[in-house]
Amino acid sequence: MVIRRSFSLSFILITVFALSACTTVDDLPDDAVRKTMLSTQSIPKGYRYQDSTPLSSPAPSTPWVKSAVISNTDKITSSTAAWQGAAYELVDQMTLVLPKDGTALNLMPKRTDTPYDSLLSPYYTSLDHYLRQVLQQQGYTLTTLPNAGTQIAYHIKRKKQAPLYELELMTLDPKGNAIHTETVTAALPE
Repeated sequence: MVIRRSFSLSFILITVFALSACTTVDDLPDDAVRKTMLSTQSIPKGYRYQDSTPLSSPAPSTPWVKSAVISNTDKITSSTAAWQGAAYELVDQMTLVLPKDGTALNLMPKRTDTPYDSLLSPYYTSLDHYLRQVLQQQGYTLTTLPNAGTQIAYHIKRKKQAPLYELELMTLDPKGNAIHTETVTAALPE
């Protein structure tokens, strides 16, 4: 019984001593007094960093902010409209062969491993984005699991005329051979 009381009394004394060492420097008049007070204290202040150094990076400079502003949004709007129009047209043509029973669709690029395909890499990314958007809006379930669901591939070919591209969307059998293919010619932004 005596041991227990002495332990609890010592615990209370240590707690009171530790709490009495806690002071705040927020109300001190200036940084010089604050730094002097902090340098003479021997008990740590916990996780609070008492300094005037900002914890985040400084705000960006004015020229950066001005250059980041997009002043001509017409180009972005026309680009989005061109991609969405081509994606909607491709999916509309494919609706007859796409599963209606809720089977997931596995969308992937079908590349021909030519050097030309590497030049179209941003186009593959854009087409993938807009096709996924259209398919989800029309109620199809998408999956990224390999060999799961109905395999659908897309391909882009550049036509000889400057802004024209031929977009293909095809359903594949389990071996990767095309079963049904739909093609749309679209004028996409350069």
